[in-house]
Amino acid sequence: MKRVERIDLRMPKGWGDMTVEELEMVASVLVESAAMRPALTPKQVKVRLFLALTGLEVIETANPAKPVEEQYLVVCRKGHVERLILYLWQMHYWMNENMRWLDQPSTLILFPYKEYIKWTWKGRHKYEGPSSLMQNFQWRQYRIVGEYMSYFINESNRLVKMQESEGVSEKDIRRQLHAVSRAKALLLATLFNRKVKFVDADTKLIRREYVYVSNQSIRNWRDFEDFDDVKFQVILFWWTGTMNWLQKKYPKVFKSSNPKKNVIANPLELYTRQTATMEKYLGINEEELNRELYTNVLQHLQDMMDESDRMKALESKK
Repeated sequence: MKRVERIDLRMPKGWGDMTVEELEMVASVLVESAAMRPALTPKQVKVRLFLALTGLEVIETANPAKPVEEQYLVVCRKGHVERLILYLWQMHYWMNENMRWLDQPSTLILFPYKEYIKWTWKGRHKYEGPSSLMQNFQWRQYRIVGEYMSYFINESNRLVKMQESEGVSEKDIRRQLHAVSRAKALLLATLFNRKVKFVDADTKLIRREYVYVSNQSIRNWRDFEDFDDVKFQVILFWWTGTMNWLQKKYPKVFKSSNPKKNVIANPLELYTRQTATMEKYLGINEEELNRELYTNVLQHLQDMMDESDRMKALESKK
C-alpha cells in the first residue's frame, strides 16, 4: 500500500464554488447522518463530508490501540482498486485547512435546479425554478414562500419533538410525517412556476409563460409529494444563502424566519395581515403591491427606516 504524503485533492473553496453534484454529496451526508441513531457528533459528520468531497472510500478503519499519530485509514479512490494509507493527522490537517467554510452558514445564491419535471397520468408537468436571488419573484410569491418555509420548519420541529417523546403513538407519528411531507410539497409548489396562460396587467393581452399565480401552491403541491430529500436539502442550502444575502443588504427590514414553538400558523393568513401593513407603509393597493418586484419593496422599506432613524437622531439633538 502507498503511504499518502502528497495527494491532489480538489476541495471546494466555498458554498458557491461547489457543483450541483458536490452540493448533493454534502446534502446526502447530512440527510443520512440526521437519520442515524445514535446521532453522529459534528466531527464525525465532518469526516464523512471530507470523504464524500474527496471521493475516498474507507476500506479499513483506524486501529485505536495504536498511538494517535500512527493511526490511519486504508482508503481507495472511488472507481479505483489501488489502496492508500491515509493518516488521521493528515486528514484532520486537510479538513482544518480546506473545510472551514462548512462551519459557516451557506452563501449559495444560485438556485441549483433550473427545472423540475413531473410525469403524471395526464402527461408531463414542467416547472421552472427561481432565478438567482429570486429576481423573478414579485412580492406575493416572496412572502408566501417565506411563510411556507416557516410552516415547514414548524412541522419538522414538531415531528422531532414527537419522535423524542415517550408515549406518542405510531399513528400520530405517521400523521405528523404526512404533515411535514405536505408542508415541503407546498413550499416547493410555491418556489417552482409552471407555464400558464394569464392576462398581462399592463397590455391586457393573454400570454403564456412561466409565472407565479396565486393558487399554484394548492393546485400543484401533489406534483412535489415525492421530491427527493437530498435535492430538497440542497434547496435549503440555497434558501439559507439567499436569506443571508438579503439580511445583509436590507438589515433594518429583513428578518430571517424564526417560528415560535408549537405555533402552527396558516401562511395565507399571515400574508393577508402583512399585506395590509405594507399597503399602509407604501401607499399602494394590494394588486400593485403583489406585482412589485420584492427587492424593490424591501429597498423602499429600508430607505423609509433610514429616514426614520435620521429624523429620530435630529429630534434627539434638539
